[in-house]
Amino acid sequence: MDNVAIQWGAFPTDNISRKVTTVKEKVQPKEYENFVKHIMMDKKLYKPSIEQLIYFSVSKVLALKVIKRDAKYWEDKGWLSKNYFYDSKINIFKKVIANRFYKMLYKKVNRVEE
Repeated sequence: MDNVAIQWGAFPTDNISRKVTTVKEKVQPKEYENFVKHIMMDKKLYKPSIEQLIYFSVSKVLALKVIKRDAKYWEDKGWLSKNYFYDSKINIFKKVIANRFYKMLYKKVNRVEE
């Protein structure tokens, strides 16, 4: 489930889990502090991982070449001209790798005609 959320542009933040034997335990602040920090943080300060940038590139190629319905959505969101779902701090090394991956994948994937 974490990977699906990341592919949709969510912040990976941590999780709060309980077992059957601990389900009634009160949630402690240390369990949700990272989650709250990410909700409150300025997205421009977020640093996506290379994995997140690759997922973004894959999704962009699919939108442009395979899933036409997604292309309109991506265009409306302004994501087609971006390196990630929102403006954030992207290390130049990661940006170059993700951009090269995108270009390679774009050339390899054949356009699907509807």
